[in-house]
Amino acid sequence: IQLTDMRLAESLGTRAVAAGGGLEANIALSLALIWQERGEEVEAIFAQLAAETSGPLRVQVALLRALNFAVILGHTARAETELDTEVPTGDATVAATALALRASIDVARGRSAAAIEQARRVIDDPSSDAIARMLSTWALVSSLGELGRIDEVEAVVEAGYRLADTAPEVSHLRLPLAFLYAHMQRLAGTLDQADVTIARIRRDTVDVPIEGSWQVAESWHAFVAGLSAISRGALADAHRLCQESLADFGARDSGSMRKMLARLWLATADAMAGRAADARREFDATPWWRADPDACARDPDRILARAWVCAAEGAVSEAISIARTAASRERELGRLGWEVMLLQTATQFGDRRTADRLAELALTVRGPRAAAAAAHAAALAAADGDGLIEASKHYEHFGDRLAAADAAAQAATAYQRAG
Repeated sequence: IQLTDMRLAESLGTRAVAAGGGLEANIALSLALIWQERGEEVEAIFAQLAAETSGPLRVQVALLRALNFAVILGHTARAETELDTEVPTGDATVAATALALRASIDVARGRSAAAIEQARRVIDDPSSDAIARMLSTWALVSSLGELGRIDEVEAVVEAGYRLADTAPEVSHLRLPLAFLYAHMQRLAGTLDQADVTIARIRRDTVDVPIEGSWQVAESWHAFVAGLSAISRGALADAHRLCQESLADFGARDSGSMRKMLARLWLATADAMAGRAADARREFDATPWWRADPDACARDPDRILARAWVCAAEGAVSEAISIARTAASRERELGRLGWEVMLLQTATQFGDRRTADRLAELALTVRGPRAAAAAAHAAALAAADGDGLIEASKHYEHFGDRLAAADAAAQAATAYQRAG
């Protein structure tokens, strides 16, 4: 597991269970399955262990079961119930892990501010173990980025990498950490830094000699690089990389969330390229991760894909409505980074009503995207061709070439109308 060779770990764990390894062997097998995102299989094991254990052993099972519910399956209510009913509140030995899991539940529910508060408490506690600290690092990276505080994220990520370098039990968790960081950099528009993150994934894994580990690393690299390609408007690269990710996952019953995201990104890339039929087919074939109404963490990815598919099909008004409605929801949650992205998308579709809110967001959301989107929206509302050209240059400067092209196209229309 620590070498990220999850298939070998699964094979060894299965044999250890069959040989009578008991709870320890079942937990090893469960971890190998959890990190392959095979949550339903893991829950079958945990349900049996929950019925067979009591006392401290039952608490250990409860923590792992809550991890699977919250992070892999998206069953946030069941994760919370497991913690509430099975984990003693006064048990100092598991307090940090339970708090880190509650932060993960808040992330899944889109409660970024609450997640930050709880994750900080874990990281600031010197007695917290490595797993609790890494889970809290994930929560901080996601939540700070979603709130538009990208300038606070780098220090958290670097601490997470140092933890992975020094604590073998979380060494394999650097790959999801890198993905979360790249995802938040997309929101902020710090795309050059996202490329550095992708290069780091490759550098950290290129010398791994174990076949299974190398294949896992390659699948993660294609997955994150596909997201970066979409962010830059490199649609042919995005299409290829997302297909590579899906092909790799398709060969194994694993990667449920990454399969969902890769297919959504593939649908988005096809829609952005104008391949409406292909985009609709991929979108309709996407399995949905969310298991209960409160688990909204991945909603914006689905909504952006849906809006782009509608726009590619010619239903531009519907696409604008989808993006604006979702932006209002993100405003309620306080996830201002996502609100910027959704309002920018509506502006690219031609919505002239986004300028006031984007101007407000540009004052608080950090990173180049918010300022560029605000300039774009203001120029579009004023039918200002020169302003649209300047907005196009802003987008191009930080790497969002598709938005740059849309703003330039709108400038051409403004100039034509002005004679």
